[in-house]
Amino acid sequence: PTALDATSITNDDFTANWTAVPNADDYIVFVALDIDFNIPISGYAGLLVGNVLSRVVDGQDVIDNDNFYYKIKAVNLELGLESDWSNVIEVNKIDSF
Repeated sequence: PTALDATSITNDDFTANWTAVPNADDYIVFVALDIDFNIPISGYAGLLVGNVLSRVVDGQDVIDNDNFYYKIKAVNLELGLESDWSNVIEVNKIDSF
């Protein structure tokens, strides 16, 4: 899939978005505090989200104004197939003050 820019960005959460992949029946979202994905957000280190093209990501366990990074993988559970990871999207959280 192609990861698209995040929407509905606040100091508490954002919506990750991506494009559809033919024959995919599920998508995996990975969100982290670093571009190398070594510091994942709790609950989003490869979260299976279903056959949808967006997911609200709640980053409440980190401080405001951090940068977040996300990438997406398409899967076909029935056939046991998965895509490569998508491009990486950087999300800049809105200042809460």
